[in-house]
Amino acid sequence: NIYNVTLLNYFTVRSQTLSGNGTSGGFTVNENASLELTCSTSFDDNNVVFAVRHLRFPMVITTVGYGLSGCVTEPIPPPYLSCSCVSRREYVCVIGAVTRARNGEVWFCVVPEGNLNDDFWDKTIVVTVGIISVYMVSPAGNTVSVIENTARQFRCETSAANPQAIVEWYKDNGTPYMTDDTEITTGKETDTSASGTLIVTIGKLTLTVQRNDHGVGVWCRATNGGAWLYSSSVALDVQFGPKKSDDGMYTCTATNQMTPTGSPGQTGNHSGTMHLNVQ
Repeated sequence: NIYNVTLLNYFTVRSQTLSGNGTSGGFTVNENASLELTCSTSFDDNNVVFAVRHLRFPMVITTVGYGLSGCVTEPIPPPYLSCSCVSRREYVCVIGAVTRARNGEVWFCVVPEGNLNDDFWDKTIVVTVGIISVYMVSPAGNTVSVIENTARQFRCETSAANPQAIVEWYKDNGTPYMTDDTEITTGKETDTSASGTLIVTIGKLTLTVQRNDHGVGVWCRATNGGAWLYSSSVALDVQFGPKKSDDGMYTCTATNQMTPTGSPGQTGNHSGTMHLNVQ
């Protein structure tokens, strides 16, 4: 009917959209970078409201619009926000430096007749925070003793960041360069834990150790979009028994030099022989 068509056209004309840094999907921003929030209306409006939604409840930050003295804001925006009037169809507020605390924050704008409870136009800020470290949590120390042919678990963790990081594992080939080390592609998994609104990425490795792994270092590296960061290396001290070819007679000799005060020096030694019978 004519009434419904007229009503539909009215609400279509009075719509508004919020864009970030010039694009509708521009709400992913690097930590401490600026974010320009542009509220565009499909009809001339004297003002628009910029607001955030917390736990589904709207909270007005400021109203930006034209007054007798030109472009005005009411109330005055908080220090992190500066606003301006581009035209009666475009109003802008800029967050000067988007901190990690704003990750997940929901913003929207409405025209004078708009409904603050309508979440259709909501936009969520995603703050990209690079990892600043990755470290070996377990095993602790520079070396770890492992019995031959048994599995040992390793665990690396990144600093809190967003998005989740990628973790890779390597065996040290013994050269001064990491570029020729061997990537470990089996026995690994990735987990995460929350740190506020950010993510700690946890890399886990289960490695079955062989005799020829003795002295080999194991380390991890991680990235979430920036440069690769590297953990320290843990050297494998592989414990193993004798093999069949070691069967035979073995002699051990101990020698010591003694020089008692006021007496001539003396040398002591003793030898013992044993038969190693490898089954």
